[in-house]
Amino acid sequence: YCYHLQELTLPTTLKSIGKAAFCSCHGLNRISIPDNAILLGSQVFADCKSLTEVKLPEGLLQLKSNSFTGCISLPSVSLPSSVVYLGNSAFEGCNSFTRIDIPDKIVHIGDRVFADCHALEQITIPPSVHHLGKHIFSGCRSLKTLTVPFPACGTPATFSNFGELFGTTPDIEMRKISQDNETGKETNYYLPHSLSVLRILEGCEVIPSKCLMNCFVLKELHLPSSLYMMGEKAVYGCAGLKTVYCQAAEPASIRADTFGGIRFNVCRLHVPQGSTEKYKQDKHWKYFSQIEEYGTTLQAMNRS
Repeated sequence: YCYHLQELTLPTTLKSIGKAAFCSCHGLNRISIPDNAILLGSQVFADCKSLTEVKLPEGLLQLKSNSFTGCISLPSVSLPSSVVYLGNSAFEGCNSFTRIDIPDKIVHIGDRVFADCHALEQITIPPSVHHLGKHIFSGCRSLKTLTVPFPACGTPATFSNFGELFGTTPDIEMRKISQDNETGKETNYYLPHSLSVLRILEGCEVIPSKCLMNCFVLKELHLPSSLYMMGEKAVYGCAGLKTVYCQAAEPASIRADTFGGIRFNVCRLHVPQGSTEKYKQDKHWKYFSQIEEYGTTLQAMNRS
Protein backbone atom coordinates (compact mmCIF):
# COMPACT_ATOMS: atom_id res chain seq x y z
CA TYR A 1 0.00 0.00 0.00
CA CYS A 2 2.82 2.44 -0.81
CA TYR A 3 0.45 4.40 -3.03
CA HIS A 4 2.95 7.03 -4.21
CA LEU A 5 5.95 4.77 -4.88
CA GLN A 6 6.85 5.18 -8.58
CA GLU A 7 10.29 3.64 -9.00
CA LEU A 8 12.15 0.81 -7.35
CA THR A 9 15.61 -0.70 -7.85
CA LEU A 10 16.03 -4.22 -6.52
CA PRO A 11 19.49 -5.64 -5.69
CA THR A 12 20.93 -8.34 -7.94
CA THR A 13 21.49 -10.55 -4.88
CA LEU A 14 17.75 -10.76 -4.17
CA LYS A 15 16.51 -14.36 -4.22
CA SER A 16 12.80 -14.10 -3.41
CA ILE A 17 9.92 -11.65 -3.04
CA GLY A 18 7.23 -12.50 -0.52
CA LYS A 19 3.46 -12.59 -0.67
CA ALA A 20 1.77 -9.28 -1.55
CA ALA A 21 5.10 -7.42 -1.26
CA PHE A 22 4.05 -4.66 -3.66
CA CYS A 23 0.29 -5.12 -3.55
CA SER A 24 -1.64 -1.89 -4.20
CA CYS A 25 1.43 0.21 -4.98
CA HIS A 26 -0.80 2.32 -7.22
CA GLY A 27 1.96 4.65 -8.46
CA LEU A 28 4.51 1.98 -9.46
CA ASN A 29 4.77 2.04 -13.26
CA ARG A 30 7.68 -0.25 -14.08
CA ILE A 31 9.73 -2.93 -12.36
CA SER A 32 12.65 -5.16 -13.30
CA ILE A 33 13.13 -8.25 -11.15
CA PRO A 34 16.74 -9.52 -11.02
CA ASP A 35 17.38 -12.99 -12.40
CA ASN A 36 18.34 -14.44 -9.01
CA ALA A 37 14.86 -13.74 -7.64
CA ILE A 38 13.08 -16.82 -8.98
CA LEU A 39 10.60 -17.16 -6.09
CA LEU A 40 7.66 -14.76 -6.16
CA GLY A 41 4.82 -14.87 -3.66
CA SER A 42 1.13 -14.71 -4.47
CA GLN A 43 -0.42 -11.25 -5.02
CA VAL A 44 3.09 -9.87 -5.43
CA PHE A 45 1.98 -7.06 -7.81
CA ALA A 46 -1.78 -7.25 -7.35
CA ASP A 47 -3.66 -4.00 -7.85
CA CYS A 48 -0.63 -2.08 -9.12
CA LYS A 49 -2.91 0.10 -11.22
CA SER A 50 -0.19 2.15 -12.95
CA LEU A 51 2.17 -0.73 -13.81
CA THR A 52 2.91 -0.66 -17.54
CA GLU A 53 6.15 -2.63 -17.78
CA VAL A 54 7.56 -5.61 -15.91
CA LYS A 55 10.61 -7.78 -16.50
CA LEU A 56 10.38 -11.23 -14.95
CA PRO A 57 13.51 -13.22 -14.07
CA GLU A 58 14.82 -16.03 -16.26
CA GLY A 59 14.56 -19.24 -14.27
CA LEU A 60 11.16 -18.37 -12.78
CA LEU A 61 9.10 -21.56 -12.58
CA GLN A 62 5.69 -20.27 -11.53
CA LEU A 63 3.49 -17.27 -11.13
CA LYS A 64 1.36 -17.86 -8.07
CA SER A 65 -2.27 -16.88 -7.61
CA ASN A 66 -3.26 -13.25 -8.19
CA SER A 67 0.29 -12.22 -9.11
CA PHE A 68 -0.89 -9.37 -11.37
CA THR A 69 -4.59 -9.22 -10.57
CA GLY A 70 -6.02 -5.76 -11.22
CA CYS A 71 -2.99 -4.37 -13.05
CA ILE A 72 -5.30 -2.39 -15.31
CA SER A 73 -2.57 -0.48 -17.22
CA LEU A 74 -0.38 -3.47 -18.06
CA PRO A 75 -0.49 -4.06 -21.86
CA SER A 76 1.53 -7.28 -21.97
CA VAL A 77 3.93 -9.53 -20.09
CA SER A 78 6.82 -11.54 -21.47
CA LEU A 79 6.87 -14.82 -19.57
CA PRO A 80 10.30 -16.49 -19.24
CA SER A 81 10.62 -19.78 -21.11
CA SER A 82 11.19 -21.53 -17.76
CA VAL A 83 7.63 -20.90 -16.47
CA VAL A 84 5.59 -24.10 -16.08
CA TYR A 85 2.73 -22.96 -13.82
CA LEU A 86 0.25 -20.09 -13.80
CA GLY A 87 -1.75 -19.85 -10.58
CA ASN A 88 -5.41 -18.93 -10.22
CA SER A 89 -6.31 -15.40 -11.37
CA ALA A 90 -2.67 -14.61 -12.17
CA PHE A 91 -3.69 -11.91 -14.69
CA GLU A 92 -7.35 -11.42 -13.82
CA GLY A 93 -8.57 -7.91 -14.43
CA CYS A 94 -5.60 -6.88 -16.59
CA ASN A 95 -8.04 -5.18 -18.91
CA SER A 96 -5.37 -3.43 -21.01
CA PHE A 97 -3.79 -6.78 -21.88
CA THR A 98 -3.53 -7.07 -25.66
CA ARG A 99 -1.28 -10.10 -25.91
CA ILE A 100 0.70 -12.68 -24.00
CA ASP A 101 2.96 -15.45 -25.28
CA ILE A 102 2.64 -18.66 -23.27
CA PRO A 103 5.93 -20.60 -22.90
CA ASP A 104 6.14 -24.02 -24.57
CA LYS A 105 6.98 -25.76 -21.28
CA ILE A 106 3.95 -24.66 -19.32
CA VAL A 107 1.84 -27.52 -17.96
CA HIS A 108 -0.73 -25.88 -15.65
CA ILE A 109 -3.00 -22.88 -16.13
CA GLY A 110 -5.26 -22.26 -13.14
CA ASP A 111 -8.81 -20.94 -12.80
CA ARG A 112 -9.65 -17.44 -14.10
CA VAL A 113 -6.06 -16.72 -15.14
CA PHE A 114 -7.10 -14.29 -17.91
CA ALA A 115 -10.59 -13.41 -16.64
CA ASP A 116 -11.69 -9.85 -17.48
CA CYS A 117 -8.76 -9.20 -19.80
CA HIS A 118 -11.15 -7.14 -21.91
CA ALA A 119 -8.63 -6.15 -24.63
CA LEU A 120 -7.12 -9.60 -25.25
CA GLU A 121 -7.81 -10.53 -28.89
CA GLN A 122 -5.94 -13.78 -29.41
CA ILE A 123 -4.08 -16.37 -27.41
CA THR A 124 -2.36 -19.68 -28.04
CA ILE A 125 -2.23 -22.29 -25.29
CA PRO A 126 0.67 -24.64 -26.18
CA PRO A 127 0.31 -28.44 -26.41
CA SER A 128 2.47 -28.87 -23.28
CA VAL A 129 -0.48 -27.78 -21.10
CA HIS A 130 -2.08 -30.70 -19.21
CA HIS A 131 -4.49 -28.69 -17.08
CA LEU A 132 -6.76 -25.82 -18.09
CA GLY A 133 -8.64 -24.11 -15.30
CA LYS A 134 -12.29 -23.08 -15.24
CA HIS A 135 -13.44 -19.69 -16.49
CA ILE A 136 -9.95 -18.69 -17.63
CA PHE A 137 -11.44 -16.46 -20.36
CA SER A 138 -14.46 -15.16 -18.45
CA GLY A 139 -15.12 -11.59 -19.52
CA CYS A 140 -12.58 -11.65 -22.38
CA ARG A 141 -14.90 -9.56 -24.54
CA SER A 142 -12.49 -8.93 -27.44
CA LEU A 143 -11.20 -12.47 -27.96
CA LYS A 144 -11.23 -13.34 -31.67
CA THR A 145 -8.91 -16.32 -32.10
CA LEU A 146 -8.32 -19.10 -29.59
CA THR A 147 -5.79 -21.90 -30.05
CA VAL A 148 -5.92 -24.72 -27.49
CA PRO A 149 -4.62 -28.28 -27.04
CA PHE A 150 -8.16 -29.41 -26.10
CA PRO A 151 -11.33 -27.32 -26.22
CA ALA A 152 -12.47 -27.18 -22.57
CA CYS A 153 -11.22 -27.01 -18.99
CA GLY A 154 -9.69 -29.95 -17.14
CA THR A 155 -7.15 -32.38 -18.58
CA PRO A 156 -6.84 -34.12 -21.96
CA ALA A 157 -8.70 -37.09 -20.43
CA THR A 158 -11.44 -35.20 -18.56
CA PHE A 159 -12.43 -32.08 -20.52
CA SER A 160 -16.08 -31.89 -21.50
CA ASN A 161 -17.71 -28.61 -22.53
CA PHE A 162 -16.21 -25.53 -24.15
CA GLY A 163 -18.37 -23.07 -22.21
CA GLU A 164 -16.53 -23.82 -18.96
CA LEU A 165 -13.54 -21.92 -20.30
CA PHE A 166 -15.66 -18.76 -20.30
CA GLY A 167 -17.95 -19.17 -17.34
CA THR A 168 -21.47 -18.39 -16.21
CA THR A 169 -21.26 -14.76 -15.12
CA PRO A 170 -23.97 -12.82 -17.02
CA ASP A 171 -22.47 -10.15 -19.25
CA ILE A 172 -24.53 -8.03 -21.65
CA GLU A 173 -21.45 -7.60 -23.86
CA MET A 174 -21.10 -11.36 -24.35
CA ARG A 175 -23.24 -13.95 -26.17
CA LYS A 176 -25.21 -16.38 -24.05
CA ILE A 177 -25.10 -20.03 -25.08
CA SER A 178 -26.61 -23.09 -23.41
CA GLN A 179 -24.73 -26.33 -22.85
CA ASP A 180 -25.14 -29.37 -20.63
CA ASN A 181 -22.78 -29.28 -17.65
CA GLU A 182 -21.04 -32.25 -16.03
CA THR A 183 -24.23 -33.28 -14.19
CA GLY A 184 -26.33 -33.15 -17.36
CA LYS A 185 -28.12 -29.97 -16.32
CA GLU A 186 -28.33 -27.19 -18.90
CA THR A 187 -26.14 -24.19 -18.01
CA ASN A 188 -25.82 -20.76 -19.60
CA TYR A 189 -22.30 -19.68 -20.54
CA TYR A 190 -21.15 -16.34 -21.94
CA LEU A 191 -18.83 -16.20 -24.97
CA PRO A 192 -17.37 -13.16 -26.76
CA HIS A 193 -19.32 -11.89 -29.78
CA SER A 194 -15.97 -11.61 -31.55
CA LEU A 195 -14.80 -15.20 -31.05
CA SER A 196 -14.74 -16.52 -34.61
CA VAL A 197 -11.76 -18.89 -34.87
CA LEU A 198 -11.06 -21.98 -32.77
CA ARG A 199 -7.92 -24.00 -33.46
CA ILE A 200 -7.43 -27.34 -31.72
CA LEU A 201 -3.81 -28.45 -31.67
CA GLU A 202 -2.25 -31.77 -32.58
CA GLY A 203 -2.52 -34.37 -29.85
CA CYS A 204 -6.25 -33.99 -29.24
CA GLU A 205 -7.84 -37.34 -30.08
CA VAL A 206 -11.49 -37.03 -29.05
CA ILE A 207 -14.03 -34.22 -28.90
CA PRO A 208 -16.68 -35.46 -26.45
CA SER A 209 -20.43 -35.27 -26.80
CA LYS A 210 -21.92 -31.74 -26.75
CA CYS A 211 -18.48 -30.20 -26.23
CA LEU A 212 -18.99 -27.30 -28.65
CA MET A 213 -22.78 -27.45 -28.66
CA ASN A 214 -24.51 -24.16 -29.57
CA CYS A 215 -21.24 -22.23 -30.03
CA PHE A 216 -22.87 -20.28 -32.83
CA VAL A 217 -20.34 -17.43 -32.58
CA LEU A 218 -17.69 -19.64 -34.20
CA LYS A 219 -17.07 -19.17 -37.90
CA GLU A 220 -13.91 -21.21 -38.42
CA LEU A 221 -12.94 -24.52 -36.79
CA HIS A 222 -9.57 -26.28 -37.17
CA LEU A 223 -9.45 -30.00 -36.28
CA PRO A 224 -6.08 -31.80 -35.85
CA SER A 225 -4.88 -34.91 -37.70
CA SER A 226 -4.72 -36.73 -34.34
CA LEU A 227 -8.52 -36.52 -33.96
CA TYR A 228 -10.20 -39.89 -34.46
CA MET A 229 -13.63 -39.45 -32.87
CA MET A 230 -16.27 -36.79 -32.23
CA GLY A 231 -19.20 -37.58 -29.96
CA GLU A 232 -22.91 -37.02 -30.44
CA LYS A 233 -23.87 -33.37 -30.86
CA ALA A 234 -20.21 -32.40 -30.39
CA VAL A 235 -20.61 -29.38 -32.71
CA TYR A 236 -24.40 -29.31 -32.69
CA GLY A 237 -26.03 -25.93 -33.27
CA CYS A 238 -22.87 -24.14 -34.46
CA ALA A 239 -24.88 -22.54 -37.25
CA GLY A 240 -22.38 -19.72 -37.73
CA LEU A 241 -19.65 -22.04 -39.01
CA LYS A 242 -18.50 -21.14 -42.49
CA THR A 243 -15.28 -23.18 -42.65
CA VAL A 244 -14.06 -26.43 -41.10
CA TYR A 245 -10.46 -27.52 -41.62
CA CYS A 246 -9.77 -31.23 -41.06
CA GLN A 247 -6.10 -32.15 -40.88
CA ALA A 248 -6.72 -35.92 -40.85
CA ALA A 249 -6.38 -37.82 -44.12
CA GLU A 250 -8.76 -40.44 -42.71
CA PRO A 251 -12.12 -39.02 -41.62
CA ALA A 252 -12.69 -39.05 -37.87
CA SER A 253 -15.56 -41.17 -36.64
CA ILE A 254 -18.63 -38.98 -36.11
CA ARG A 255 -22.33 -39.46 -35.33
CA ALA A 256 -25.27 -38.48 -37.48
CA ASP A 257 -25.94 -35.49 -35.20
CA THR A 258 -22.31 -34.46 -34.50
CA PHE A 259 -22.70 -31.48 -36.83
CA GLY A 260 -26.46 -31.17 -36.41
CA GLY A 261 -27.76 -27.69 -37.16
CA ILE A 262 -24.80 -26.81 -39.38
CA ARG A 263 -25.71 -25.19 -42.68
CA PHE A 264 -24.06 -27.85 -44.83
CA ASN A 265 -24.72 -25.91 -48.04
CA VAL A 266 -22.85 -22.87 -46.67
CA CYS A 267 -20.05 -24.35 -44.54
CA ARG A 268 -17.00 -25.43 -46.54
CA LEU A 269 -15.09 -28.51 -45.44
CA HIS A 270 -11.35 -28.40 -46.21
CA VAL A 271 -9.47 -31.70 -46.20
CA PRO A 272 -5.90 -32.83 -47.00
CA GLN A 273 -4.86 -33.46 -50.56
CA GLY A 274 -6.07 -36.80 -51.87
CA SER A 275 -8.72 -37.21 -49.16
CA THR A 276 -11.77 -35.76 -50.87
CA GLU A 277 -13.30 -39.06 -51.91
CA LYS A 278 -12.89 -40.57 -48.44
CA TYR A 279 -14.87 -37.73 -46.91
CA LYS A 280 -17.47 -37.77 -49.67
CA GLN A 281 -18.04 -41.49 -49.19
CA ASP A 282 -18.28 -41.32 -45.39
CA LYS A 283 -21.91 -41.73 -44.34
CA HIS A 284 -21.88 -38.59 -42.19
CA TRP A 285 -19.11 -36.34 -43.52
CA LYS A 286 -20.73 -36.54 -46.95
CA TYR A 287 -23.46 -34.13 -45.77
CA PHE A 288 -21.02 -31.27 -46.38
CA SER A 289 -21.89 -30.25 -49.92
CA GLN A 290 -18.68 -28.26 -50.38
CA ILE A 291 -15.60 -30.41 -49.77
CA GLU A 292 -12.31 -28.91 -50.94
CA GLU A 293 -8.65 -29.84 -50.65
CA TYR A 294 -5.97 -27.56 -49.27
CA GLY A 295 -2.20 -27.69 -49.73
CA THR A 296 0.72 -28.46 -47.45
CA THR A 297 1.20 -24.78 -46.51
CA LEU A 298 -1.94 -24.69 -44.40
CA GLN A 299 -1.11 -28.05 -42.82
CA ALA A 300 2.30 -26.78 -41.75
CA MET A 301 0.80 -23.55 -40.39
CA ASN A 302 -1.73 -25.40 -38.25
CA ARG A 303 0.84 -27.84 -36.86
CA SER A 304 3.04 -24.94 -35.80
